[in-house]
Amino acid sequence: MGIPPLTFVSFRERYKEGWRFFALEQLESEAAVPRANNSVLLMIIRGNGSVQFASAEGVQPTSGVGDRLLVFEEAPTRRAGEAASGGAAG
Repeated sequence: MGIPPLTFVSFRERYKEGWRFFALEQLESEAAVPRANNSVLLMIIRGNGSVQFASAEGVQPTSGVGDRLLVFEEAPTRRAGEAASGGAAG
């Protein structure tokens, strides 16, 4: 599920690492899919209420102004903390 593909095991591991769900509104006309390496697009909720699930096996979804993107990504505060410290510890 998702783009890039996400298995249940990788979802669980990322959740334990602090990844969370976010709904982001598409404000610009440029496509925002995919957003970043630390982000997994799960679905697009269209302005008219219809949904398009993201799947690596399907057609690459495109978003438009007013659409909402449901993404699973590293929490912004976690990214900021790692950037300030020079990267992830591990």
